[in-house]
Amino acid sequence: MKRFEKAMKTIGAIPNCTLIDNDSVFRFKWIYQFITFASQQNNQYPPIQLKISKFRDNSQNCPKQDIQNHIIKIANENKLDIEFIQTNEKRVTIFHLRRKYLRGRTVTLFVDQGRQGNLFEINGVNYNLWQVLK
Repeated sequence: MKRFEKAMKTIGAIPNCTLIDNDSVFRFKWIYQFITFASQQNNQYPPIQLKISKFRDNSQNCPKQDIQNHIIKIANENKLDIEFIQTNEKRVTIFHLRRKYLRGRTVTLFVDQGRQGNLFEINGVNYNLWQVLK
């Protein structure tokens, strides 16, 4: 964990930071840890841009409801607030995330579902967000 912490603190020290990872599968728990360590350097910097194409998460406590509320609930369970969600014509969904109840650096998460091999899965169901979040 020390190596991870050190790497995240270093990333947090970059004023204008964009990270791109189209191979890893992300989840809100990891994003919370990332924001926590990246925020320890400078909270005044602009949001870190995290560009991904694979995301998978789940929740035991989510009843069947619209996907946007479902995503917000899972983020809240992982101590994150979603300040806004938007989609664009290029099949990219943008989430602006910050730690719940804590100040610090934020993350703008870009989920690119226009890429081959993309994934946005909640509780085992894959969603095409640009279609369901109109």
